[in-house]
Amino acid sequence: MSLDNNQLCNRIKEKDPDALEELYADTEPALYAFIYRMTKNKQDTEEMMKKLFQRLWREAPGIQDQTMRQWLFTHARLMTFKRLKQRVSAVS
Repeated sequence: MSLDNNQLCNRIKEKDPDALEELYADTEPALYAFIYRMTKNKQDTEEMMKKLFQRLWREAPGIQDQTMRQWLFTHARLMTFKRLKQRVSAVS
């Protein structure tokens, strides 16, 4: 992780909303595409993006040993799998 990324992570952990906006601007295109490839649903993807960044904001002070970007993609995958499982259960 570069110094800039370290600084960005620290600013987010300190609840700097501008830092969160910077991270969102940097990761949104790739993260959105990552989630959409799995859900194939624009509404689900947008809702999950919102929940993901809300969760990051809440949990940021406790995130250790990984970048915020890694955290986002890991949790995006977990949230998407959970959503898809719920969707399958609803159909059954």
